[in-house]
Amino acid sequence: VTTTDNDGPPGVTVMLNPTAVSESAGVATVTARLAYPSSAATTLTVTAVSGAFTVGAGTAGTVAIAAGATTSTDFALVTAVGNTTDEPSRTATVTGTAANARAAADSTTMMVTGATLTLTDDDAAPGVTLSLAPASIAEPSGVSTVSATLSHPSSEPTTLTVTAVSGAYTAGTDATIVIAAGATTAAADTATIRVVDDDLYHGSGGRSATVTGRLTNSQGAGAVTGAALTITDDENLPTASLLISPLSGSISENGGIATVTAQLAGLSGKSSEATTVTVTVTAVASSGAVAGDFTQTGTTLTIAAGSLTSTGLVTVTGVDNNVDAANKLLQISATAAGGNGIQNPGLAAL
Repeated sequence: VTTTDNDGPPGVTVMLNPTAVSESAGVATVTARLAYPSSAATTLTVTAVSGAFTVGAGTAGTVAIAAGATTSTDFALVTAVGNTTDEPSRTATVTGTAANARAAADSTTMMVTGATLTLTDDDAAPGVTLSLAPASIAEPSGVSTVSATLSHPSSEPTTLTVTAVSGAYTAGTDATIVIAAGATTAAADTATIRVVDDDLYHGSGGRSATVTGRLTNSQGAGAVTGAALTITDDENLPTASLLISPLSGSISENGGIATVTAQLAGLSGKSSEATTVTVTVTAVASSGAVAGDFTQTGTTLTIAAGSLTSTGLVTVTGVDNNVDAANKLLQISATAAGGNGIQNPGLAAL
């Protein structure tokens, strides 16, 4: 009596442990289960999804189910393939091809139901580094081009918006740079900045600012590393001078008063740094003057940053005596500090 089998080849279900691994060399174990037993041993050959994971070498890439059994007694290994792109966790289907002698005799393909493996992303949100060409621009209308480079790619586009530093530069109308998904640079996209001119002298090295910006990405964005910008002045070093009132430069010995102030000579220009002027009044011995012929009140004058004239006051008061003598001469000198290297004022006489 011949008994005709009415069971087709059983389907194979792939099982994973664990079902989620880190993309950086995470490993999952693959086992298999038959829907019902077969009289022949079944072999599942695991196949890899390119770019997602690799299958272990040699016999580690196959799973065997013994004849009459429904679950495998051995296992295969799949190893995640990491990348440097910041992206959401991704999934891949672990599957394969199954065969046994009974299915081969019936010329029937065994159906395989794959399992979903989650690859957990391990890449931080990328940061961006800015660069300038040129890195030094001059007043009054210098322009520099801003480029941006991501530390590593993102699966989403990244937008850098250049922010202006008030008083140093302005960002142009094309102040955004878009770096495409999967890229680290925007070869065809740059931003421009333009110097903000002023009337201040900032020193022989000019002034400096850090060009920076805001980074946005729907996947997440890291820090912005700015670029140093040097702005060369078109102003010259200011010079200070002393002013005496009265303009005649003469006071009476019986209590006459002269005031001493300072200004930037000839309105030569302002400095971005405050200037301190220290005033000294001395008697000119050759004219017969002695220290007792006058008193000095105050010593310090300050020219504020961005200003042309001083605050504070130095006064010189004549001291009376009962000696008939020729007019006497006082010499007024000063030392200056600050002002981005401003030079000492010249001498004045009273």
